[in-house]
Amino acid sequence: MLNKGFGKMMRYVLYMFKISSILALLIAFAAGPSGAGLSAEDYYNTGISYADAGELELAKGSLMKAIETKPDYAKAFNAIGTICYEEGKNDLAVAAFQKALQVDAEYVDPHYNMGILLTKLKQYGAALFYYQTAIDLDPHLGNCYNNIAIVRYFLQDFENSEKDVAKASQLGVKVNPLFIKALKEARNNQNKAVDKTKQSK
Repeated sequence: MLNKGFGKMMRYVLYMFKISSILALLIAFAAGPSGAGLSAEDYYNTGISYADAGELELAKGSLMKAIETKPDYAKAFNAIGTICYEEGKNDLAVAAFQKALQVDAEYVDPHYNMGILLTKLKQYGAALFYYQTAIDLDPHLGNCYNNIAIVRYFLQDFENSEKDVAKASQLGVKVNPLFIKALKEARNNQNKAVDKTKQSK
């Protein structure tokens, strides 16, 4: 037969269990459906954490939740575009960056990212447009000048490419020395070709 002390202890345990259960139900009710109660910024930060960990599908899921919570969340669209770019889904990346700019045309990052993507796609004229817009919004983007120098190199605009390299260096960017060497050689060859043309006339 159980003693009275043991019986009291069991009643106390059951009582505390009921209280804990009621509290859990109240918390669940306050939070609502799964994820409810989280802000767009919460979803965004979670998405970025997933992306940093290499969990790209989970990252996109959280970022889409951020957009559902806040449809004009340009940062979330830009982040999705970056992930799609990393996955090689260029069309989706373009769509996401453009949506970010539709929401906020003065948001620098999507302009810069569009420049990178369009350079990869060898759409150099369009890449220059987005890079230049990014610089117009933030003249201190040294990496942007560096990337413009590369685009102009591909366009064989070596003179202006050298100017962009100089500007990037002034802003503290360490330009790849191999690129600088290739640019100088290309500029010298171009000058020699021009001189030869002049002499033949």
